[in-house]
Amino acid sequence: MSFQISRRSLLRATGTGITAAALAPCLSTPAQAHAARATAAGGRAFKKLFATPSTEVRPGVRWWLPSSDVDDAVLAEQLASLADGGFGRAELANLGSGFGTAAWRTHLLTALQAAKKQDLDLDVTLGPRWPAAVPTIDLNSADSSQTIVWGRVMVTAGQTYSGATPSAEGQARDGVTESVLIAVTAAKIADGSSADAEPVLLDRSTARDLTAKVTDNKITWTAPAGNGTWLLFAFWQRSEGKTVNDWPIVNHFRKSGAKAVTDYWEANVLTPQISRLLREVGAEFFEDSVELEKTTHWTEGMIGEIRRRRGYDITKHLPILMIKFAAIFDLRPVFEYADGTGQRIRNDYFETLSQLYRENHLEPLRTWANQHGMSYRAQPAYGVTVNMASAATELDIPETESLWFAEKVDAFRSMSGAVHMSGKPVFSIETDVVVPPKVGDDGYAITFPNALNLFHGHFAGYVNRLMLHGFPYTTSSAATWPGYSPFANTGGGIGESWGPRNPNWAHVDEFTGYLGRLQAVLRHGKPRVDVAVYRHAYWDRGRDNWDADNALLWNDPGLVAAGYSYDYIDPFLLDLPAAEVTGKRLAPDGPAYKALILTDVAEVLQSQATAEASAQATLQTAQKIYDYALNGLPIVIIGEPPTATPFFADTSDDTKVAKVYAKLRALHNVEAVASQAAVPAALARLGVRPDAAFASPAAHVWTVHRHTDSADLYYFYNEGKESTNDGYRSTALTRKVSFTGTGRPYRLDAWTGRIEPITTYTTSHGRTTITLKLAAHEAAVIAIAPRAWAATTPSSVHAISTNAPELRYEGSRLVARSISAGQYTTRLSTGHTRRTSVGKVPSAAFLTKWKLTVDSFTPGAEPDQTAHKKISVTLDAGLKPWPDVKELEGVSGTGRYTASFILPKDWKNTDGAVIELGEITNSARVWINGHRLDPVDLVQGRVETRGRLVPGSNRIEVEVTTTLNNRLRTQPGGSGRSVQPDGLIGVQRHGTYGVLIQPYREATVSSPRTYIR
Repeated sequence: MSFQISRRSLLRATGTGITAAALAPCLSTPAQAHAARATAAGGRAFKKLFATPSTEVRPGVRWWLPSSDVDDAVLAEQLASLADGGFGRAELANLGSGFGTAAWRTHLLTALQAAKKQDLDLDVTLGPRWPAAVPTIDLNSADSSQTIVWGRVMVTAGQTYSGATPSAEGQARDGVTESVLIAVTAAKIADGSSADAEPVLLDRSTARDLTAKVTDNKITWTAPAGNGTWLLFAFWQRSEGKTVNDWPIVNHFRKSGAKAVTDYWEANVLTPQISRLLREVGAEFFEDSVELEKTTHWTEGMIGEIRRRRGYDITKHLPILMIKFAAIFDLRPVFEYADGTGQRIRNDYFETLSQLYRENHLEPLRTWANQHGMSYRAQPAYGVTVNMASAATELDIPETESLWFAEKVDAFRSMSGAVHMSGKPVFSIETDVVVPPKVGDDGYAITFPNALNLFHGHFAGYVNRLMLHGFPYTTSSAATWPGYSPFANTGGGIGESWGPRNPNWAHVDEFTGYLGRLQAVLRHGKPRVDVAVYRHAYWDRGRDNWDADNALLWNDPGLVAAGYSYDYIDPFLLDLPAAEVTGKRLAPDGPAYKALILTDVAEVLQSQATAEASAQATLQTAQKIYDYALNGLPIVIIGEPPTATPFFADTSDDTKVAKVYAKLRALHNVEAVASQAAVPAALARLGVRPDAAFASPAAHVWTVHRHTDSADLYYFYNEGKESTNDGYRSTALTRKVSFTGTGRPYRLDAWTGRIEPITTYTTSHGRTTITLKLAAHEAAVIAIAPRAWAATTPSSVHAISTNAPELRYEGSRLVARSISAGQYTTRLSTGHTRRTSVGKVPSAAFLTKWKLTVDSFTPGAEPDQTAHKKISVTLDAGLKPWPDVKELEGVSGTGRYTASFILPKDWKNTDGAVIELGEITNSARVWINGHRLDPVDLVQGRVETRGRLVPGSNRIEVEVTTTLNNRLRTQPGGSGRSVQPDGLIGVQRHGTYGVLIQPYREATVSSPRTYIR
């Protein structure tokens, strides 16, 4: 396929110093090239990207429109607001009527033109809401979403049934008027079971296909003589009947379903002008969750497809495929074989369904999107029982979501293996979609710090693009203040309504800048993952199943605590071209796994699932794993290795699989252990060390590693959990950690964009060791890179150890910093020891008296209008949360705190101070003597003055923002909201809260001119 790169895309590529040759492997579409630029960026280009994140690495939003009845001027204004707020892309989603109409085309064109003007990427959903639906197919046609339903009658052994084939149980949805008989079968209820058991156990040896006996939907059949009861089944195919805005959902397992979507776009949306602009803004077509009806999914010719792909006729086993859906992701078989083979038969069905989903839905849509110069992004497999990992490989950009996986890092890694093994540069997430009270008690209650807790966990799961859910249009006919809020309303929500209606939008650019820098890090170079964990599954558990800490696949915390990173991989991923072992690494040009773990530990489920994850393997996969071991890949087997394949179709291979695993266990680079807890020690015995290894266990600290030819970047996230008798408590962490990589260590400050050389470290056997300090819920980035990464080249001399509170570089000088006078000893990399004296440091100032001016947000004349009221308060006895201040009860908005303090006359410009703000309830900015300081670290709650203080009187101003939550508590329907402790909280001293100004002084430890004894 050929295309022309838009001038805008080319300018972006050349603007970051990346050549076309470097991008060539990724340039299937302009949009894909656009997404890959951060991955390809070299060291110099990356420094620029980290300092000032570009469009492609900044977070995006889902942009909700209520219908096609919107104002073009407002659309342009909203895109300008997003650009000003530091976002990089918007995903345009029409949630109501009018999609594909002339009015919609006009609005889409306006939005594309405005996005181009604002240098924003604009994506478009494939239709209104989700799943994919079109108005051009008949609800009862085979192109609509299909299901197979069943009916049954009981027949006593030796008795004859003569009559109509059993009618389907359950009521069809409105509009479903046609059903097609697929098959009639029979089976005997197994001894000890009954017709009302859950599930009903059947005797597999008695199953039979009676379809040939049916005439005019009637059958006469005599059950074999003997004891017991038989069930006579009829199976019917019909439409699921589910619609989106009255449009039938398309069949996701039939090519004509995907073609109905693309045909509708070609006929109703893609004018030449729109097509051109879609290319120019680096856009993606997006498909949301595959939330089909909760049924056994089907398509025309399914029995033939299973016969062709799995090698046997499944007709007589159809009862085993019938599933009772207690809730989404709670899948229970209605009928089961007493001999335990039912799961294997269902796996044959799930595997066929997975293949049809990839071949007939995902692949055609991706091909079509690429032909239009677009990328295809989707949330594969959510709401349908197919292989999520294999589906993700068919997409240009796979996307996960926080609604079902919340903040569980382990959950996102169920897709990350597919992302890494198939070489996808971007792993996206629809985020802040969490059922309350996960993040906020309600819509308009998500604070920046709470959002960071969620986002940091996403990044630890290898996600590297956030799509915030969401950014609403201003108003609609049914809107109430503060405006149109489809998912974050005042009566409960599963997301947030980001935008200027929220007070915290005033500070959102610093928030998005921070996120953009982290995303730049997580797209730089290639992933490096320590170990792969084998997992074969045809579903992924929902939110409820991830809530308990023991409900993960990998439950033991020891692997992560030792520093090991991991992905889940499955048989499909082991069939990809990248799945080769070279130099004892699996997929050496990608994640480069250093070991493979086979586990027989059953996943802890809070609901009964029909598609449990399994460690079973086909003969082909087992042989491949054995060959990996022969090529030197270390393998750890937990418990007993599989003795059977996962499929009924491969039953004859069971003995062969067992023999392969028996040979595998005999190899010198294979360890067998009893439990997950024993895996870290087994990996150590096999010589497999984490790329980032902790000297002592660091529980709940997750590691992500990115590698380039010249640098290694490590992302750490401290979940802030420490086990107690009552559960968990938040805790900070300090650990020695050693890294692989060539160069010297740097800490990358995602709040400011600075890359600071680390002063104190040791090197040994190709590894660099530092002391890592992380607050609870804090994320940090450490790089091992050349000296040129620093803003100013630091001295080649560094510290090996010191008792100084802090060492840092000032230019090429190594200096000690302290908040109190003292003498400090530092061992240097030259082998010398240096003693440094820090003189008297001015006393800290604890500020408890403040003047506060609040801009209060209140309902305006229209639902999308906000009125503003000024409130002035004097706080003489310390800081308080706004709800504890009478004048500020029920108030939301922005607040400006002002105070003064005195520094001594001998204060020098080289002296400095750290401002300790304490807990940040939402966001804060600080000015000293009229100069705005660096962005405040919202986790640490601190910021440095950096030369802005003067002798004598100094003025400090702190501006804070809130959510709208407390104001909405006073509005109709808002009384159930929890009160948020808004405002500047401060740090506590002797029962009083204030802001601490902590001065420090520095003294030179060494410089290029220093002769060290």
